[in-house]
Amino acid sequence: MLIALLLLAAPDFEIEYESYVPPRYEVFVFLGTECPMAKLYANRLSELADRYPQIHFQGVSANESDTAAEIATFQNGLRFGFRRNPQLAARLKPTRSPEAFFFVDDKLVYHGRIDDQYTPGTNRSQPSRNDLEEAIKETLAGQSVSVPETKATGCHIEVPQTPTGKITFDEVAPILHSRCAECHRPGEVAPFSLLTYEDTLGWKDTIREVVSANRMPPWHADPNHGKFANDRSLTAAEKSTLLAWVEAGAPAGTQKVAAPTFKTGWAIKTDLILKVQTPFAVPAEGVLGYQEFTLDPGFKKDTWVQAVEIQPGNKAVVHHINVYLRPKNAEGKYYTNEMQDGYLAMTVPGNTVTSWPVGIAKVIPAGFQVVLSVHYQPNGKPQQDQSSIAFQFADPRSVHKQAATRVFMGGFSIPPNTVTMATQEWKLEEDYTLYALYPHMHLRGRSMRFEIGDEVLLDVPHFDFNWQHRYVLAEPRTLPAGTIVRCTAVYDNTAANPNNPNPNATVKPGLQSTDEMFQSCFEVVRANEDRQSRPFSVLPAFTAILCASGLFLRRSWRK
Repeated sequence: MLIALLLLAAPDFEIEYESYVPPRYEVFVFLGTECPMAKLYANRLSELADRYPQIHFQGVSANESDTAAEIATFQNGLRFGFRRNPQLAARLKPTRSPEAFFFVDDKLVYHGRIDDQYTPGTNRSQPSRNDLEEAIKETLAGQSVSVPETKATGCHIEVPQTPTGKITFDEVAPILHSRCAECHRPGEVAPFSLLTYEDTLGWKDTIREVVSANRMPPWHADPNHGKFANDRSLTAAEKSTLLAWVEAGAPAGTQKVAAPTFKTGWAIKTDLILKVQTPFAVPAEGVLGYQEFTLDPGFKKDTWVQAVEIQPGNKAVVHHINVYLRPKNAEGKYYTNEMQDGYLAMTVPGNTVTSWPVGIAKVIPAGFQVVLSVHYQPNGKPQQDQSSIAFQFADPRSVHKQAATRVFMGGFSIPPNTVTMATQEWKLEEDYTLYALYPHMHLRGRSMRFEIGDEVLLDVPHFDFNWQHRYVLAEPRTLPAGTIVRCTAVYDNTAANPNNPNPNATVKPGLQSTDEMFQSCFEVVRANEDRQSRPFSVLPAFTAILCASGLFLRRSWRK
C-alpha cells in the first residue's frame, strides 16, 4: 500500500485513489534518459513486460535534470509507463540507472541490476544470469527469490546538493572543453554533452567515478614510460580541479566561459572520398564482430598519401575503424600476414585523422583496395551506418621518405583457463626513425609492452579492446641498426576476465573479436632513405629477419 500511495502522489498520475487497486506484482525501474546503459536495456525491459503481463512494470525518471521532452522521447522506446516520481525516488533511494525494484504485495523481494551483460567498460556477448527475470520466475512459481540483491552498475543518479566550494564551473569548463568536448558534444559519439554547466551538472557523480578510476579521458599508456603527442590523459592539477568541484557540489560560477567552436565536415584537404555503398544495419543490442567493407580507389599507379581521414556515418554506433590495404581479389589474410605493410590508418572517438610529417608519405600501390574494418557498439535502437574515408594526396616530388607500418604477428595458441604471455622481437637491419606505436589485441588481451633493452617505449598495463589508440611519439626516435625491439603481450583466457566470451575455448589468431590477435605495429621510415635515389618496395627486404627471430610463448597460471 505504501508504494501505491507514493505512485498516486507522483505528478501527472491521473487515477483516482478510490478506484485504484494496486497490483500484486510491481517492478519499478529507474532510468536516466541520457544514460547509455538505460538505452541498451529499454527494449529488453519492454520484452520482459510483454512476457509477464501479470507483472506491472513502471519506469521512473531517475534524474531531476531530465526534461519533460526527454522523458516523452524516452517513453516512446518503452512499452510500459515512464514518468517522473521524486517521492518514490526519495523512498527507494536508487543510485544507478538502470536499477530495478521488484515488489510482491508491497514487499521488496528483489533489488539491483537487470542482468550482468552490460557494465561500464564491459559488454558480454550474452548475460550469464538474468537476475530480474529469475526473480520474477521464482516468485510466480511460488518460490523465494534465491538472489534478492545484486549491484546495479549503470550511470549515476544525481542527488542535488548545495554548492559550497570556491572552485566553480569557470575553472572546470576549460578542462572539459580541451579534454572531453571533442566527443562529448551534440552530434558526436559520446552519449551526452559536457559543453555547458547545464549539460554537465547531471553528470557530476559520473565524472567523479570515471576520473578517479582513470577511465576518462580514455588513455591507456603508463605515464612513467614514454611521451606522446596525442596524450589525452588529465594532468594531476586538472584531475584535482575536477574532483574538488564535484565534492563542493558543482558551483556554477559566472558561466561566462564560452564553449569552443568545432569545424564541421572534413578536417583535411580531400582529393578523394570513398563511401561504403550499402548501409549496414546495426541491431539494437548485442556484441558484433568486426564488419569489413572493401572500397576500390581505382589507382592505376602508386599513389602517395599525406593524410587519411575516416568519418563514421553514424557516430552513435561506430566505435572505431581500422583501415588496411590489400591487392584486388587477394585473400583477406594478406593484410594480417607477418610482414605485409598493409596497415593504413584508424579512427577512434575524437581522433579521425592519420597524417605524416612533410616530406614523408604513405604509398597505396597500384591496384590495391582499401578495407574498412568497423567495430560497432549497439546503443539500444536499430541503426544504419555508411562510413567514409578521404585521402589527401602528397606531391611525389616532395616525398623523400616512405612511411611504413610494420605489423608483427605470429602463430600462437592460448589454452583454456590460462593467463598466457607472448613475446616477439625485431632486430633492425638498418637505421630507422620511429614515429608511432599501435598495440592491437582482442577481448582476451590484458597488456602489451614495447621495449628496447631495459628501456620501455610504451607500456599499456590495462589494454581495453574498446579503445584502440595509436600512440604518436612526442619526438621521433632514431633506432640504429642492430637494435632489438621486443614486444610482450599478456592474454587472460580465464573466467576472471569479464570480457572473455568463452574461457573454456582454445583460442587461435583470427580477425573476429572472439579470436585473438598479437599485433605490435611500428610506424617507421628508413632513417637514411631518399626516395629520389632509392626505388620503392612494397615489401621491405628485412622480412626474413623477423621470421628468424620467431615468436615464443610462455604460459603462466592465475593463482
